[in-house]
Amino acid sequence: MERNDCVVVGGGIVGLVSSILLADRFRRVSVVEKTETLGGLCGSIADDQGNYFDHGTHIPSFTGSVPLDEVVFGTPEEIVENWTVLEFLKNGNYHNGEWNLSGPTIDLRTLPEELYARACAELILRHQGCDSVDLTTYLLETLGPTTTLQVLAPIVDKLYAVPPTELSLVFSVRYFGLSRVVAFSREVTNNLKALPAFDDKLGFHTEEDYRACLNGSLDGAYLYPRSGKGVGSWIGHLEKKAAAKGVEFITGDHVSSITQKQGCIRQLELDGHGVLPCDCLVWTAPTHMALRAAGLTTPKAELTFRTACIFHFAFDQPLRDTTSHYHWCWDSNFKTFRITLYPNLEPHLTRSRNNLTMEVLCSPEEAEGITTEDILCEVHELGFVSRDARCVSRMKKVEHSTFPVPTPAFNEYVTSCVGQLEESLSNIILLGRYSGRTWFMRDVLMEAWEVISSRFPVEHASGAGSR
Repeated sequence: MERNDCVVVGGGIVGLVSSILLADRFRRVSVVEKTETLGGLCGSIADDQGNYFDHGTHIPSFTGSVPLDEVVFGTPEEIVENWTVLEFLKNGNYHNGEWNLSGPTIDLRTLPEELYARACAELILRHQGCDSVDLTTYLLETLGPTTTLQVLAPIVDKLYAVPPTELSLVFSVRYFGLSRVVAFSREVTNNLKALPAFDDKLGFHTEEDYRACLNGSLDGAYLYPRSGKGVGSWIGHLEKKAAAKGVEFITGDHVSSITQKQGCIRQLELDGHGVLPCDCLVWTAPTHMALRAAGLTTPKAELTFRTACIFHFAFDQPLRDTTSHYHWCWDSNFKTFRITLYPNLEPHLTRSRNNLTMEVLCSPEEAEGITTEDILCEVHELGFVSRDARCVSRMKKVEHSTFPVPTPAFNEYVTSCVGQLEESLSNIILLGRYSGRTWFMRDVLMEAWEVISSRFPVEHASGAGSR
């Protein structure tokens, strides 16, 4: 393969990091992004009082690869200067009218006594692992029918508006940490977690137990920018790093057609910026768009996506929770499902910021009907600020097609799209969530690092990074 022109489609986090890696391996690297800004959901916005808000809870972690972490976060000295390093993310959850601040895991002990006893008996009898990718089968065989139907089914309905029977395990409850529960006593739990089958389905009772499990390791530690301008400042840093390597950014445009010869991509035609020569195409956007641009058949499927309504608030009094970084709300009486608490992510700031973000998942039709006043009431009802705290800033942002409903049909659709592209085009690389192989940010970045490093060893590149 020639190493002259590489085009990255999609300017989100994986596209940006990939462009930096590819700039050491190709003479010219271009990033095409359909919106006017880079970063995707890892952006930030500010209100008129200087409070910054992220598009939900997006907090990166070390990848486990020292050279990749240096690309993504900087040298050890730069990390000390520019990042707050968090050994772990402190979070809790609200369920059944009660707060559990030890983590995201549902506490079965809040169930009525009879239900709790039945749930524990079912759980303890299921001491074998389960390899099923069917969500209902997995939950029934690991946690039992009481927990599955009485506890998790209402939460699944809140998140996806479908019963568990319509979902696959892939990218569903595990993303939200809902494949584990808290049960029994602390001592019994810690003993059971020595067995893999129980470790997979039981959560720790205390923060101390979780810390002990980490054993002081920072390999999976999280980071948050010290800039005071949210996670979006990280995107700005990566953009500058890529630009310094000669990467060209084309924003507000998209690929309208892909020209190929005998299965090898030759050039891309953009809707507004003409033609780009292409020796390698790295695609991080939805795969059906690449199929359409290449004139390939797009598989038919009935897919459903959830809309994210993101609400930003600032108050004239401090938040009552002064330690947690974010929380989950599993209670079906509330629309909110996740809350980000910025003051606890930025403890070094001298100026107090009493701001938070509330996220709601809903159908596209419901999005306009959920108001900031509705969610402000939930802020108070959940106890994040005192009743007399005055809201001094509020914003609402709607992101359609954010969360796919992970049905078997959706997984088959993604697999079919990826298979067609990789079989039809020899010089396309599919990376990011739309590849169907990874979901979490750390895994997405590690996949990009491993694929690019193996396909294009730096020592064999000629004139890499020069324009």
